Amino acid sequence: MKNMQILRNTKVKIFLTVLLVYLFYIAPGYVTAGTNRYIILTKSIVEDRTFVIDKYSDHTRDKAFFKGHYYIGAAPGLSLLAAPLYVILKPLLSAIPQAIYQNFEFSILNLFFAFFLSVLPGAVIAVLLYDLLQKFDMKEKERILTVFICAFGTILFYCSTRFLSQTLGAFALFSAFYLLFRSKSTPSGNLSFFLTGICLGLAVLTDYMLAIGSFLIFAYGILSFRKDKILNYVFLILGALSIGAIYAYYHYRCFDNPFAMATTYSAMVGRVPLSFPRPRMIFELTFGTYRGMFMYMPVLLFSVYGIALFFKKPEKKYMAEILLISAFSLSVFIVIAMFANWIWPWGGDFGPRYLLCFVPFLMIPLVFVYRKVKYKIILWVAALSMLINWCGVQYGDADSSFINIGLFAFKGLNSNLAQWLHNITTHHIRNLNVITHFSPLIPLLILLFPLYAMWKTEINGLIQSYLCNENSIS
Repeated sequence: MKNMQILRNTKVKIFLTVLLVYLFYIAPGYVTAGTNRYIILTKSIVEDRTFVIDKYSDHTRDKAFFKGHYYIGAAPGLSLLAAPLYVILKPLLSAIPQAIYQNFEFSILNLFFAFFLSVLPGAVIAVLLYDLLQKFDMKEKERILTVFICAFGTILFYCSTRFLSQTLGAFALFSAFYLLFRSKSTPSGNLSFFLTGICLGLAVLTDYMLAIGSFLIFAYGILSFRKDKILNYVFLILGALSIGAIYAYYHYRCFDNPFAMATTYSAMVGRVPLSFPRPRMIFELTFGTYRGMFMYMPVLLFSVYGIALFFKKPEKKYMAEILLISAFSLSVFIVIAMFANWIWPWGGDFGPRYLLCFVPFLMIPLVFVYRKVKYKIILWVAALSMLINWCGVQYGDADSSFINIGLFAFKGLNSNLAQWLHNITTHHIRNLNVITHFSPLIPLLILLFPLYAMWKTEINGLIQSYLCNENSIS
């Protein structure tokens, strides 16, 4: 009985729903330069006790060269967090037949690391967003729709099924904002502020560009500073400094400079001169078919509209939050556009993943859209966004969201996990000459049963409400 009550809790249902769907579409076979760099640094740390990746340098293109040695050409946070996981998993990995493990080592590690450092953070973001929206004047069905828009109607869906740094970075920043936002209305202890500091530091350790968000969220926290909470802010700073010390140590050992960035020495990036973003880059990152955020996430147009609605009729109690969201989103967008002047196009992938860091934040302005736009209209645009991103997780890398939709239309359901299991089967168990892939249809139908059981009341209520509206119109 107690377990059933827990499963009726909306937060638990949201977490389990997002977790199960993300797990269903996890992509162990997505082993690219962007994932390999983190795996090889983790292996170097655990197996060789070094940050040097000379031994594995052939496994990735994204590497930095400094004083005769190779290092990964990115921030090390994801690898550092994966290292203790690798230590714990090694006994389990030794139980896998060597013939399979040797051929699929990186994809097996990718599977485990993606679960703990992408799937789980992505699912927790959904729960944090739901809880945070409780402080706004929203109907329950609006909160739930907004959460699922974020989880399945944005590139958070794609990035959370891959071992990439973007989901963890977004999780770190959003968690810090969540903790500070709650502290404004709910008394928070020193531990909460210490964790906030850790999240702000972890974001930068995961992705250098997230220093923008960390600084702005820290400033947001300082805005509500009170003398009686000074100890809280001491712990906030201590938390940030503890991660800052790790950042400084790593970069000093690698590049003789505690404030260095690995991207400076990367063969793929290097020193990029800053310049004003060109109109073409602004268009490419907004409405361009290659990486335009509104082409991959059309629902974000409502987010922009929500910000405009707010500033047209500001509400003092939300002013700091909307200012933060606007400044953060715009700052990151401009910085990315400036870099894009020199580095474009940015390799193969699905959507503008470098913009993911502010996507969960942009769900909050939807609060003001629900007051002006009919729920049904938002629902249809959300459905379009979910279709685009659902096709994205099925077929992966694309130069346009239309490609993935076309592949889905002509090839049907796909699953990266099913493809990976088919490869292992045909290589090490039985040569499947006729079967070219495993169909995900039956597993998908099985997945839908627990999802429907969890949301039966809400789904039936939505259908009934829709049918009642249709009948009243006729």
